[in-house]
Amino acid sequence: MTRPAEICRLFDTLKNQRVNFDNTYQEIIDHIDPHHRDVITERAPGERKNAKQFDGTALYASQIFADFYQGSVFNQGTKWFSIRHRTAELNEKQENAEWLNKTRDTALQHMRYFYGPGGQAIGSWALFGNGPVLVEELPKRKEYQAHMRYTSVPWGQWVAAEGDDNKIEIFMRELKMPAHQLVSMFGDKVSEDVAKAAEKEPLKEFRVLHSIMPRDFQTYSKSAIKTNKEYDWSSCWVEADKKRLLKESGYRKFPVAVARYKQISGEIYARGLGEVALADAKTLNLMDELALLKGARELDPPMLIRRNSIINGILNQQAKGKTIVSDINASVKPMFEGGNWPVFEHMQARKSEQIMRVFHVNEILNLLSHESPQLTAFEVNARLTLLQQILGPVFGQNDVDFFNPVIDITLDNLAHMGLLDQPPDDIAQGEAKDALDFVYEGPLARAQRNQEILNIQQTVADMAGIQPFYQEIVHLARWADIARRLAEIRGTTEFLKSDGDFTDDLNKAIERKNAEQAAMLLAGGAEALGKAAPGIRELREAGSSGKVAA
Repeated sequence: MTRPAEICRLFDTLKNQRVNFDNTYQEIIDHIDPHHRDVITERAPGERKNAKQFDGTALYASQIFADFYQGSVFNQGTKWFSIRHRTAELNEKQENAEWLNKTRDTALQHMRYFYGPGGQAIGSWALFGNGPVLVEELPKRKEYQAHMRYTSVPWGQWVAAEGDDNKIEIFMRELKMPAHQLVSMFGDKVSEDVAKAAEKEPLKEFRVLHSIMPRDFQTYSKSAIKTNKEYDWSSCWVEADKKRLLKESGYRKFPVAVARYKQISGEIYARGLGEVALADAKTLNLMDELALLKGARELDPPMLIRRNSIINGILNQQAKGKTIVSDINASVKPMFEGGNWPVFEHMQARKSEQIMRVFHVNEILNLLSHESPQLTAFEVNARLTLLQQILGPVFGQNDVDFFNPVIDITLDNLAHMGLLDQPPDDIAQGEAKDALDFVYEGPLARAQRNQEILNIQQTVADMAGIQPFYQEIVHLARWADIARRLAEIRGTTEFLKSDGDFTDDLNKAIERKNAEQAAMLLAGGAEALGKAAPGIRELREAGSSGKVAA
């Protein structure tokens, strides 16, 4: 069997394993957030998607959660991560610190196109539990185009498989591409059907598979591999209907970062908050639909009419309309009289509150109210710490599965394109693989380290309380190390001097102070001599006069 056929067969197998997730996530799209791409349902472009949605509470809550997460973790207006070498001593050298900060700034500059796809991935992560982003060097780049391309792949368009380390190592996506674009990308590699369609029906779409997997996953001879085909990760484009290989290349590193919310042991795909809120959202939608029906019945109720009680048989319900009846007390009455609205409103409020709790909206809105002057800094920090404790586990998982790969792949591509400065010698000559760590500086990341700050501050306060009884206690602490650790936690180490520069400057300051004290002593002695000079002169003159008189 040819290799393109194997790729198509593997995709179909993995897609069949995903079918139960597809059913659930299509319900989430129908009842919570219709903005996402349909998974099972086929619709015409522009067709209404919110026919089953009568209440917007779940949509509002999911968007608040996703937007807050993005703004708190990778905000375009902030330097939301820093780069550190794993050898701590190297970070303290000024030259190294400047290179690490400049490398970070260069990466952020080229990642300005990441925030849109990244936000889409986080939205999918919040609802479905999975949010992949494909990070690539832009091929055949034009002058006005960016160097990097970030692509959010929606649920239903991709399948995946894990390796021995439980990390995703096979990623395949299915696209529908117009014939003219296929010819533009792959030239004469396309099938005859695509080539003809490109001339007569250029917008006709064809199914294409893009497969990314370890190079040794498929068996074939490596002797014929050249250039980027030697990379560890293969990239194959296949025309699905014809099982025809369109292009084969590769990646130096696995180019897909997948944010996963919570996984059940043994499952590849994670589950998100949308599945937790789905039952309440469906109930709330149904309740609102029934409320509209009930309200219509009460505003314009159906009527019960006694037989032969209306003369001429016409019931006039128009404003100022007149109906002639034979018995004004027993001729016409509403079919439904009144209703228990308080019970309904209580049930509706309970479901809405439950959805808000699922997406942590109350905690988020309480945190955002810190602008109120009634809240102290301690209260704000306590609220942020509470939210961090709730989101801490999933935030830590995203560090490993999502943010680290995005930054690492970006730096790898920028270095390969020659857009990064050469590192200093002691960094370049050290261990090259996985030598850099990424430290996140957003509010949630800082909240994870707030407890350490509080512990340090409390220790200093305890020492201050002991000092009146034991003056030498201040010499027990390594104050320089404490200051550096606080700066590391707050992400401000770039403003600190290295240990060497600090020691040199401190010695110079001590020398200047000693020289100033010596100068002051000399000046004081000279001033004293100046003041004593007249007395000395008088004594000398008196002595001279005494000798002459004698």
